[in-house]
Amino acid sequence: MPDDDVLHPPTWSRPAPERRGDIDVDDIYIAVGRALSEWSMVEIALGRLYAVLDGVAPQIAWSIYAAERDPRARHARLSEAAQAHFIDDETEDSVTCRRVIEAAGLAAQRRDDVVHGIAVLFRPGALDGSYLVPTGFTAGDSNVPAYAYTAAQITTLRSRFGRLQDEINVLILRLQVAGGH
Repeated sequence: MPDDDVLHPPTWSRPAPERRGDIDVDDIYIAVGRALSEWSMVEIALGRLYAVLDGVAPQIAWSIYAAERDPRARHARLSEAAQAHFIDDETEDSVTCRRVIEAAGLAAQRRDDVVHGIAVLFRPGALDGSYLVPTGFTAGDSNVPAYAYTAAQITTLRSRFGRLQDEINVLILRLQVAGGH
């Protein structure tokens, strides 16, 4: 399965650090801003999915869904709404919904990497250049961080966030049609 299938869990694995980082740290800052903006669109789509699954008006659903500040709590709320919506119904839509929710949970982990990362310049060594790394990791540390994203890798995440949003929106439309909306 290709790694660009956003519903395939390995797509959301952290990429291996590239040996060469970015020359200009501003490329990382720009990529971070764009990725987080794209993630906000994913959150809006997930809120709309919650509305369809819960059967309430979008404004009410959003206030319930967005009230949870913890992404894991939002994920749990969405999973519960899907379980209640489909009950024991094993359909193509229920399977797709579970896959979308699972992918969103995995994608949220990558979003957390971006949100909680800091741009660091590494001098020639195991890594060379600017990277987005976990907060608390310093260039003086002798080991390679848990993640070290280049601007290109962050841009790939942004693209995947966009494709995940598309998958969510297609599912919403299918559920609306199936529900007679």
